[in-house]
Amino acid sequence: MLKFRRGDIDATFGVLFDGIVKVIASIGIMSGLIGFNNSLIFTKIIPGVCIAVALGQFFVWKLSSDLKKVEKRDDVVALPTAVTAGRLFVWLFSIMLPVYFETKDPMLALASGIGANIISSILSILIAIISPFLLKVIPNVAIFGGLVGGSLAWLTFASLKDMFVYPEIAFVCLFIIIINFGRIKTKIPPILISIFAGIIIGILTRVITLEGIFQTFENIGFNMVKFDISLIPQGINLSLKYISIIFAWSLLEAIVSIQGVQQAISVGDNFNITKTLVGINLISLISGLFFNPFPIGITWGYPTWKEVKATSNYALIIAAIYMILGLTGMIAVVTAIIPVSAVLPILVFIGLISFQGTLANTDSKYFGAVALAMVFPIIEFFGGVAGNNMPESLKTLMYGSMIVAIIWASIVVLAIDENFEKMSLFFMGGAVCTFFGLIHSPILKINANLSLTLCYLLLATIFYIFRNKIITE
Repeated sequence: MLKFRRGDIDATFGVLFDGIVKVIASIGIMSGLIGFNNSLIFTKIIPGVCIAVALGQFFVWKLSSDLKKVEKRDDVVALPTAVTAGRLFVWLFSIMLPVYFETKDPMLALASGIGANIISSILSILIAIISPFLLKVIPNVAIFGGLVGGSLAWLTFASLKDMFVYPEIAFVCLFIIIINFGRIKTKIPPILISIFAGIIIGILTRVITLEGIFQTFENIGFNMVKFDISLIPQGINLSLKYISIIFAWSLLEAIVSIQGVQQAISVGDNFNITKTLVGINLISLISGLFFNPFPIGITWGYPTWKEVKATSNYALIIAAIYMILGLTGMIAVVTAIIPVSAVLPILVFIGLISFQGTLANTDSKYFGAVALAMVFPIIEFFGGVAGNNMPESLKTLMYGSMIVAIIWASIVVLAIDENFEKMSLFFMGGAVCTFFGLIHSPILKINANLSLTLCYLLLATIFYIFRNKIITE
């Protein structure tokens, strides 16, 4: 018999809102910017997304149940699981939206997202298998510098750009959430206060109307998850153009998931990292067959839910909520009641918190490396906004920005640590990536940028030859 505790309520709301606000925001972007109609969104995409999250919740529930039996104790919590913010918004803005602008075909835009999900899931499985090696080779500072730069670009900047369609809602909601940075404490979480405030202002300004809510009732009805592989071959082909983005974000968010599992291990719950990541990414991969373009992953926060004495069963509650909202079309009603301008400030806040957390957990001597890693995804974001008006000199840095961020920041960290031999290996890695067009090139091809390839090779050679002869204080 399933048993629930009061802590399950806290964990349910915390993990649910962490994931569902991204899904709600994605609905506004898909309908408003990419041109998806309600039928496509609510009868195909959202059921696929919600079933992926629900299956992910069942999976982490099973993992925790198995661990309970092995260790014969009942204080193991389910790992928090949700659609990953980085890949969701990068997929929307950097893959699906450009494909839509180029083809004017919503189905091709969807296909590109599904293809990216499948490729990313496969890459993430491979990364999970070699994760112990990667964590030893790549400095954490470089990983999180790139991640926080991506968070600022695709969560904070992108949300700021789009949320002021209704400035009255966005302005108030943003500053209600930002009080989390200060000393003001409230019994109700600021995110909930912000959403309620957004709803009230939306009603007063007639952004939310009964007519609009009633119109969403036409989307209510049982929507069976639809199996379809017809979009996959074309989707994979379309998404290969964006392989450097897919690879970099798969690497970054796989490492975030690894650290999410490590948070559980740090408080005594020894989940197997490889098994966990392979399982969760297999679910993402399979969900691509059911119109889901957005990967899921393990998120942070395990020690919090452990501290409030949640059980593993909160994951089953979340799974049920996602299935109800996704398979009945009720999420359309939720989207009509909660304005996107009230949701996007939450994403702004997540981006800012990522920046704050990275600096708080980084030795100050590496701040320069963090700042450098942040630059490249921000350049890529504004390059997407500027389009053809982007200077050619910056376009070179824009292509494969997340990989460039990892390589360059790693080089700076290793220079600070005076590890010149390992630094030469990262220059060599930069040469390989440049030669094949993973970075500094808009397309994958052999000999994509010969001059920069030679520059990387030259620096790799110099630092390797003189690795023991460089005079340092």
